[in-house]
Amino acid sequence: MRTQVTELPDSRVRVEVGVEPEAVKQRMERAAKALAREMRVPGFRKGKVPPQLVIQRLGREAVTAGQSAGILVATALCALVAHPRVVATPHIAASTDEAQEKVAVQIVDQVVRALKGQPVTTPVNAGAIRMAAQPEAAPYLALAERLGRVAAQLTDGSVTRVTVACAGEAAGHYAEVLAVAALAGLLGRWSEEPVNLINAPALAREQGLVVEEQRRTGGGTFANEVEVTLATPAGARAVRGTVLGGAPRLVGVDGYPIEVKLEGHLLFYQNEDRPGMLATVGTLLAEAGVNIANLTLGREARGGLALTVLTTDEPIPPPVVRRIGALAGVRDVRTATV
Repeated sequence: MRTQVTELPDSRVRVEVGVEPEAVKQRMERAAKALAREMRVPGFRKGKVPPQLVIQRLGREAVTAGQSAGILVATALCALVAHPRVVATPHIAASTDEAQEKVAVQIVDQVVRALKGQPVTTPVNAGAIRMAAQPEAAPYLALAERLGRVAAQLTDGSVTRVTVACAGEAAGHYAEVLAVAALAGLLGRWSEEPVNLINAPALAREQGLVVEEQRRTGGGTFANEVEVTLATPAGARAVRGTVLGGAPRLVGVDGYPIEVKLEGHLLFYQNEDRPGMLATVGTLLAEAGVNIANLTLGREARGGLALTVLTTDEPIPPPVVRRIGALAGVRDVRTATV
């Protein structure tokens, strides 16, 4: 590959890139192999279709679509980033003027510190990002992010502290990035700007949140668990989850043992542990045309308080939520969308 960077007036540069045919051929072969893993062809098992057959059936142009452009863009960016007068920074969703100004000040501050030989105070949580790129971390990242999202919707008041506790070999190994993922899910419910693994810690600091990461050993119901606890002046709210069959599951809320998929629309409420409670709520949902997909129950002791969690195919209209909250023996009704 050939690249040439020419400086132009007004702080502009021109990048010229030449791509060798062999590079395009290699990219095409990789693209064909990727398509072969998903393509179904009579006489071949899924994932066993020869790449050359993929090219024959789809056509060379269809397989190579975007490959040359992808090489050009990637090469041009590498050449641009390597230019001595270019400062490259990660995109952290700073879309407003105020946010862009704040990012600019932070970048200059870090550059000055580096030039003075002072330590750079983690402008990007690079360790967490490297962990997030590992395939084994993916289901636990989804779990932590969803737990943070649900916790935010179950909590009233101003959150002052976020505690992310990880138990088990897998969850404990990725504890650093799981704490960031939980923050992203939590802050994503409050922020008008996109929140991700890069900007979540900085946004948490701006909001004055105290973030605590814990690694626990033993004591859990499942081999690997993640628990997110939000503290407010009025108290704390904790949600706990695990990964089963590659899918995130909610397995505990405020000490109540439950088990339900972390997906779709959820309804949470406490109720007196007596016959007929679930049927009454179910009737109100049926009258509103809301279908129950799954449900789980957890209780402290027989005849005491129980926690019911339902997942529904449709969001529950606010008037119906209020009617459920007005039922005798029902309290603390909450909804959450994952």
